[in-house]
Amino acid sequence: MIRRFFIGTVLFWLSALHAQQNITFETLSIEQGLSQTVVYSIVQDSRGFLWFGTQDGLNRYDGYNFTVYKNNHLDTASLSDNRILKVFKDRSGLLWIGTADGGLCRFDRDKESFVIYRHDSKNSNSINSNRVNFIAEDTSGNLWLATSGGLDMLDKTTGVFTHQDKSTPIGKALPSRQVNAMLFDTKGRIWIGTNKGLIAHELATGKTVKFEYGIGTGKIIHENILSLCEDHGGMIWIGTAEGLNMYDPATDRFVTFTNNPSDPASLSHNMVWSVFEDHAGVIWVGTQSGLNRYDREEKRFMRFVNDPTDKSSISHSYVNTIFEDNAQRLWFGTYGGGVSRFDPHQQKFSLYVSDAKNKTSLSNNVVWSFYEDVKKQIWVATEYGLNQLDPVKNTFNNYFADASLKNNADNSYNCLLEDSKGNLWVGSYGSGLRRFDRASGRFVASYKHSVDPASLIENRIITLLEDRDGHIWVGTMNGLDLFDPQKNGFIHYQNNPDDPASLRNNVAKVLYQDRSGALWVGTQGGLSVRLPGETAFRHYLHDPRNLSTISHNNIRAITEDTSGTLWIGTTGGLNRFDRIQSTFQHYTTKEGLPSDIIYGLLCDAKNRLWISGNKGLTRFIPSDASGSSGVFRVYDVSDGLQSNEFRNGSAYKAQNGEMYFGGIRGFNRFHPDSVSDNPNIPNVVLTQFKIFEKPVALGKDINDLPVVELSYKQNFFSFEFAALNYTSSEKNQYAYRLEGFDNGWVNIGTERKANYTNVDPGTYVFRVKGSNNDLVWNEKGVELKIVIQPPFWQTWWFRIAALALLIFSAVTWYKQRMRRLLHQKQLLEKQVADRTSQLRQKTEQLETTLEDLQKTQSQLVQAEKMSSLGQMVAGIAHEVNTPRATVDHYVFILYRKLQDAVQSQNPNDMRAALENIQEEIVPPIELATERIGEIVEGLLNFARADHKDYRMSDVHKLINSALVIAKNQYKGRIEIIKNYGEIPQIECFPGQLNQVFMNTIVNAVQATPGQGTITITTEMADEKNIRVRIKDTGMGMSEEVKKKIFDPFFTTKPVGQGTGLGLALAYEIVGKHNGKIDVDTSPGKGTEFIFTLPIEQPKKENV
Repeated sequence: MIRRFFIGTVLFWLSALHAQQNITFETLSIEQGLSQTVVYSIVQDSRGFLWFGTQDGLNRYDGYNFTVYKNNHLDTASLSDNRILKVFKDRSGLLWIGTADGGLCRFDRDKESFVIYRHDSKNSNSINSNRVNFIAEDTSGNLWLATSGGLDMLDKTTGVFTHQDKSTPIGKALPSRQVNAMLFDTKGRIWIGTNKGLIAHELATGKTVKFEYGIGTGKIIHENILSLCEDHGGMIWIGTAEGLNMYDPATDRFVTFTNNPSDPASLSHNMVWSVFEDHAGVIWVGTQSGLNRYDREEKRFMRFVNDPTDKSSISHSYVNTIFEDNAQRLWFGTYGGGVSRFDPHQQKFSLYVSDAKNKTSLSNNVVWSFYEDVKKQIWVATEYGLNQLDPVKNTFNNYFADASLKNNADNSYNCLLEDSKGNLWVGSYGSGLRRFDRASGRFVASYKHSVDPASLIENRIITLLEDRDGHIWVGTMNGLDLFDPQKNGFIHYQNNPDDPASLRNNVAKVLYQDRSGALWVGTQGGLSVRLPGETAFRHYLHDPRNLSTISHNNIRAITEDTSGTLWIGTTGGLNRFDRIQSTFQHYTTKEGLPSDIIYGLLCDAKNRLWISGNKGLTRFIPSDASGSSGVFRVYDVSDGLQSNEFRNGSAYKAQNGEMYFGGIRGFNRFHPDSVSDNPNIPNVVLTQFKIFEKPVALGKDINDLPVVELSYKQNFFSFEFAALNYTSSEKNQYAYRLEGFDNGWVNIGTERKANYTNVDPGTYVFRVKGSNNDLVWNEKGVELKIVIQPPFWQTWWFRIAALALLIFSAVTWYKQRMRRLLHQKQLLEKQVADRTSQLRQKTEQLETTLEDLQKTQSQLVQAEKMSSLGQMVAGIAHEVNTPRATVDHYVFILYRKLQDAVQSQNPNDMRAALENIQEEIVPPIELATERIGEIVEGLLNFARADHKDYRMSDVHKLINSALVIAKNQYKGRIEIIKNYGEIPQIECFPGQLNQVFMNTIVNAVQATPGQGTITITTEMADEKNIRVRIKDTGMGMSEEVKKKIFDPFFTTKPVGQGTGLGLALAYEIVGKHNGKIDVDTSPGKGTEFIFTLPIEQPKKENV
């Protein structure tokens, strides 16, 4: 992956050598948290933090926030001076800071403080001067300090400074005590630049070379040396106050570069403050008026200066220092503009924009179309002007129909085509179709809509295509035209609602001919296709009821992949077309597209689709597995795109595989194979630890601590962290877990904080991992052991002591208790003997009383029965008398008929008399006697006392028996409606239930004055219970009466007409059967009694 990225980076640099505005800068300034805008020095520490030395403080940057260190006169361990001239990291990772008037500082990372080295006039071993301009390190690890008072060497072990004065070889050779720059080269030499000249000293031999300045190849251009650099070829680059020199040690010759006002490819300014070679071998030169990039092959400079109207330009033209971090990002410290950053990881795509100051730039930033001609020149159609791009030189020629009319439709071009005859056709959105003559640079023919039926059907041209037969097709806003070169006119194809074989919709947005020769027309109302050899169009339309149809009718892009699969971009997502099944597979935001609106669609040689829209550029790798969504990778403006919004149809693939996508701010050019992800695995660091949301000083850098111990009261804590990737840091992703607390990794996206509350005492390990902007993860991340000490009562020693105390107390208590129990036992034995005798007597009395109560209850129930019978005796007698009278009547008739038959002594008369008796007299007598039997049986059932045990009984017979007895109460006045369901026999005391039903029916009859109905319903309540409903149409009851009806002796009848025990006994009997009674009543609407009874009674356990 690293190798692929390196190749991609080199390709980018090569393509950038001639590009005009193809690199952009990002700025870090006060608005982002930088303490001050004058930046003298930049360095990256061993963890990956970036440090910026400014005129007002030292800044540490983690990609999100700045931590600023400044002098505090009350703190001797604070920064000695706020003016930072140099920040240097030695080979052991220590940071050294050179200040303007505070001497040298060493940063103590653990204590977040500084060790100060100041000049002491009484100490000859102290630093020479408090102004430290530059810091370097030799191969032995000694620090060399360029100060305003001369050159010093610091032994970091002893803290002793050795002054390079006249007593030393270097001191003797120094042309001036003011040292501005130093360099230790690969040959073992130290180069020292002063305000009065340059020397090179060989440390091994002690040999020193002093270089002359002036005019000539053997001289430096100026004595005031400001910066030094050695490139990978061993050349020494020397920045001076009057230009730049490149020194070749092999030839002992200097090449001089200076500013030439008449040559834009010369050095931008002669005051050279910094020279730097990046990883790719490119020389960067920071001057007082512009940043310069040197092209070694062309021997020319490309300048980058601040443009106040362009936020992507360098923040200030005065460049103090240049630095490249461990991920090959370039940082430029400026004088007044803060820090500018150029990030090749973000520049995945070459960018072309319009520059009003450059006549060879793009004519307009709104780009609609591209085309590559036979000479491999790229033609670009824009909102204003036609452009010819030389892809090697990256320069443009601009062409206009009328350059004086900048906003006229005649100069606005929408689509391009070079036909097989070499003609370049240009379509506009409003001015029809033109043919461009490249030799003269003029438009020589124009086709517009007119009254001529063979003229162009519409002046708003959207797309152009030449098919394999050489036919030119023109897609317009009002139909499809086919150019007829013989007649120099057009054949029109439009939608005809009466012809299903006509074009589906007149807005023809995209034309595509696939490898089979089929012509596909994407319209605003569906997809149409004309197969080879056919003249009719077939159509594919969206059907919301059929998911296998195309996802949307607004077609915007069509392409074919390397396997011949057709892909269609719509306003409703991407579609893969199955030619055999004529079905479509959809890809939308649900599958990973950033937007369902697709403007452009191209396929590269590796079968990857590149999709433009209004939310960036997407690379899609389709999956071979059917139904799989594939892999989407979305690029946005932070990756170097002209904008996140592109233009419809502005997508083109050149013959060499390069792709062009146009939008609203220019266009991007790239080769798919050169677009690679950022391979750098970011270092993950903890940046803050808080308890109860307050930062905690741990006495050491938290990243160096093996463990953090907390008390049980400090169980509300949080961590803040950062992945030190400075490429689109806002896209870095994070996941964390507290082992022993979290069940797994907690993915938090771009958030950088983890909070924990109410964490129990114990040992935990906090881990956090992070990714860079392209989701390359540092799986190892960073970890920190957390130990939360328990309260003393949860410690092992406390628990052991408590247990011992508990055992001792228990033994003591047990012994005392046993002594008390023995004494109490003796007392209790005597009391028990006395009480046993008393209880025996009481028991006998209670048993006698219980028997009396049971007899009284049985007598009460029987008395209630007899009372009910007594009240109904007249009615019952009447019920018996009626069938008895019938029997008497027919017995008399029987007697007469028998007497007549005997007297006639005629056998035939006797036979006839007997037949008449059998047919007419016997049946009524049988019915009457059956009626008397039913009444008697009902009386016996009602009056009979129950057995001691439950028995299976038919509820319907019990109800019928009650109805027989009560019949005289309701006969002729109240209709009885029986809704008997299928219910089983139940375990019960039948006589008692008979009384319940009897009392309820009689109450219903008495509560229903005049005519009415009583409805008796039986049904299953559930699988274990039956339900009996007795509902009348009587007067009903108030809520107050309803609450009292089951109270003993409560009655609403006049004195002497009721005992008030009927319903009270019914309630007791139903309860005795483990059932329940519900009452539904209201005044004037009748009353319904609902009895729920179990089918089987619960089995009694043996006691």
